[in-house]
Amino acid sequence: MSTPNQPVNPFSAHATQEVDLQQPGPVYQGYPQNDQSFHQGMTFQSKKPRSAASGFATFFVVIGFVIMLSPVLSAIFVGMIPGDHGDSGDALGWLPVLFLFWVAPWGLLMVIIGGIIAIIRYFSSR
Repeated sequence: MSTPNQPVNPFSAHATQEVDLQQPGPVYQGYPQNDQSFHQGMTFQSKKPRSAASGFATFFVVIGFVIMLSPVLSAIFVGMIPGDHGDSGDALGWLPVLFLFWVAPWGLLMVIIGGIIAIIRYFSSR
């Protein structure tokens, strides 16, 4: 038999003490009670939904990198076409240079804009 101050496991085969459902005492120690006092202070925090700014930042950075790679991709494309691509031929050899000076800066600008959006999003969520 247990002393009055020691907890008794009500599910034990050796528990002979009567369980009073109205008086939560040492019998219920370690087990959740029927009332809601067990859950006091415990709050559920849901995740914040992702804002559209993070999607825009990702879009700008990815597309910007692809555009910045366009001179390299065009040089590979021109190199795969047989024939004379110099000044006396079809002049496709100048296509990567055209992409470098006219298209790649727009890609760099998109990467910078995406980075700015990401930085603003990071500091606004703190």
